[in-house]
Amino acid sequence: YAKPRMRKYIEYASKIYDIYLKYVSSEDIHVYSIDEVFLDLGPYLKYYKKSAYEISKIILDDIYKSTGLPAVCGIGENMFLAKVALDILAKHEKDGIAYLDQEILKEKIWSHEPITDIWGIGRGIAKRLLKLGVKNLGDLTKCPLKKLEKEFGIVGRELLEHAYGIDNTTVQE
Repeated sequence: YAKPRMRKYIEYASKIYDIYLKYVSSEDIHVYSIDEVFLDLGPYLKYYKKSAYEISKIILDDIYKSTGLPAVCGIGENMFLAKVALDILAKHEKDGIAYLDQEILKEKIWSHEPITDIWGIGRGIAKRLLKLGVKNLGDLTKCPLKKLEKEFGIVGRELLEHAYGIDNTTVQE
């Protein structure tokens, strides 16, 4: 057992945030939690003349060199895909980086269980989805929108959109 050292954790989180600022502007960073952020790398691809993967690798290497901490990264065409890439795929990649688009989502994530591993689906929603016969995102794509909206209201549409890898939220929002 290790004693929690929150002050130290915050200190390192701040150091890592400063590393992000070396590569992107603060308006292109959304702090999701003390140890997770979303970076919008889109505006920087031409500037650095590098892919999102290459920029991510540079940032992860800088984090490791500066703090001694390994980090992982999910890359996606939107925030939902990036978060799912991080949560489910990146931690199993040798370099800690995973990419997810709508096609790869279908191949690698639609059959993934438990569904609670998917961002935004907690135990309560999972339990209600199970009543509709939904155990994974693939099942969710087969569930009629009207049925989802009846059960979840507006969240039903969002669940279905996420099952297809659709998320229109931006880092700046």
